[in-house]
Amino acid sequence: MYVVAVAMRTTDSPEPQTRVRDVDADMSSFGHQPALDGLRGVAVVLVLLFHAGLPWLSGGYLGVSVFFTLSGYLITSLLLTEHARSGRVSLGAFYGRRMRRLLPASTLCVALIMAARAFGAFAQVEGLRGDMVGALLQSFNWVKLAKGQSYGNLFLGGTSPLEHYWSLAIEEQFYWIWPALILGLLTIGSRRFAACVVAGLFVALSVTAVAIAGIFGPDAAYWATPARLPEVLAGSVLAFLLSGVRRVPTEARWLAAPSLGLIVLLSMRLPSDSGPAYEGALPLFAMLATALIYSLQAPGPIRSMLSTRPLVTIGKVSYGLYLFHWPVFVLMRERGWDLTEPVELTAALAITAGLSAVSYRVIETPIRRARICPRLTMFWAGVATVAVLIGVAGMAPSVSPFAVNGRIVDAAAIVPGESVRPLRASAVAAAADRNETFVALGSPPERPVRILLVGDSTLQSITAGLQLWASVHQDHARVSGTWAPGLVYLRGGDIVDPRLRDYAVASYNVVDHAVVRLIPDLQPDVVVLMTTLSDATPRKWSDSEGVISPTDARYRERLIGAFTDLTSTLSAMVPRVVWIVPPVPLAVPLDPAPVDPAQYVVQQEVIRRVVAAAGNGVSLVDLPRILELTNHAGRDWRPDGLHLPDEIARLLAETYLGPWLVREAVRP
Repeated sequence: MYVVAVAMRTTDSPEPQTRVRDVDADMSSFGHQPALDGLRGVAVVLVLLFHAGLPWLSGGYLGVSVFFTLSGYLITSLLLTEHARSGRVSLGAFYGRRMRRLLPASTLCVALIMAARAFGAFAQVEGLRGDMVGALLQSFNWVKLAKGQSYGNLFLGGTSPLEHYWSLAIEEQFYWIWPALILGLLTIGSRRFAACVVAGLFVALSVTAVAIAGIFGPDAAYWATPARLPEVLAGSVLAFLLSGVRRVPTEARWLAAPSLGLIVLLSMRLPSDSGPAYEGALPLFAMLATALIYSLQAPGPIRSMLSTRPLVTIGKVSYGLYLFHWPVFVLMRERGWDLTEPVELTAALAITAGLSAVSYRVIETPIRRARICPRLTMFWAGVATVAVLIGVAGMAPSVSPFAVNGRIVDAAAIVPGESVRPLRASAVAAAADRNETFVALGSPPERPVRILLVGDSTLQSITAGLQLWASVHQDHARVSGTWAPGLVYLRGGDIVDPRLRDYAVASYNVVDHAVVRLIPDLQPDVVVLMTTLSDATPRKWSDSEGVISPTDARYRERLIGAFTDLTSTLSAMVPRVVWIVPPVPLAVPLDPAPVDPAQYVVQQEVIRRVVAAAGNGVSLVDLPRILELTNHAGRDWRPDGLHLPDEIARLLAETYLGPWLVREAVRP
């Protein structure tokens, strides 16, 4: 998507005259079309609102597909126009223009993310350094595939602030190949021959996209370059069809309204984590976007609407909007902002617009207009990239010691939207031999038990182990999790520790999302809860009360009330709720202050009390007791003093927690 804001000023002249096609215009002279800027504006708005998490725009990612098709059309049209005028295509000039236009802002965005990380932001994002390298080297989509990560997990905790660079990488990979291929085709054959080859490529890669989905799975269908190139090639085919055409029939304008309307409708109706985008079917959507672009070549009401100044302005800065919005959104969510709320979304968009405007005026435009020879452009682009790579190499790593391959997560995950029959109680399974530290895995239940875990990073490390276990025992259980660092269930009061305060506020959205959306969608049989730090740290509710610790009776009663209310809410939604009693931290990562065991002991007692009073549908896992009985209460099971590494978490899941949760789900 690096071309999302290219304003079609890509010749070597300073600023070509703006020319707009109409039915009487010479189609061989290609210039700026305001309606296409407006279309960019619509597409980037779809993406931004989708990334804000608005539930009524679950398919807003289709805006990226519109960008792909528009990019293919514009770049190919420019190459064909240059060849028609001069009989050649200057590859050096082309790559120089692309670098001047695209690399400064994208490199700046990575540098700003690196700077934010130095001040504590994005600390829980796993593999952030690798993400930065992938973004700088224009290979981020392949980084995502190598990690086995799914685009459907976009809104879960720990999302990378560089998540959106996958589309930029695909377009940049296209740019490196496409001009040379076009030049080669036009050198060995006629323009008609080249058009036939490009159309054949579109058909062949469209079939390949479906094959990739079937063979390599939905993530490959979404991330892999060959699966997404047909969307770009659809625009390229249109560029060939219109090349040399002197006029577009007036009737073409009637395609505009239904095409645009269907794009918006699909953006509102398609799900975010399944559907055509994950099945290799987006080339069909690209044909719809192509029809819209074609219709905009003839005057009509939709072209006039898209040519209005607000949409054109948004379109011209859409590259910056796309670059900067996602790290802004991720950072604000970390700080507790709910971007589905109008006021908070408006603030996020305003910050994004401000960054984009500064980048456009101060960096992008001056560098784009500078007269720099291609070799010098490539030299300075290399210098800037290497400088940021050096900074990335020296960046502190993330603190999360656990990371499960995304393919394992997908293999273990609950499938949303399924029709789920209730599990029948099984007294035999429940009575099978079990003790305090080991539970044998019995025969599979009538269907896999659906387990959802909602908690902090300590629970996420346990979730990682359960997902490793469930990926092997898919007949017994399906496991999904959502988390936030420092998650809290007790709301209200100012947490004294500033780091935990930021984490706690951000975590409210995770709990609300689980209750409002995840549980209805996933229909779990069991919801597992755990919190470690932020519900066992001093807070201040009022000046008169001052700062109070969990050892204070007033704090304890508030904690009991919050845990009881959450338990009651979840018990009304799912058959079984499980609380895990957290062990006392041996240390807190990145925090040299000593741990006060007393405040965590209070938290443990509160959880036990709430579960005891809750009734038959609520169960307890006493993790401190298990660690003590197995002689694993020291750092051999928690090297950083808090989290369980993958292998230890898998061992806990294999020997106890996985089988125990399955049996709890079918217990009468």
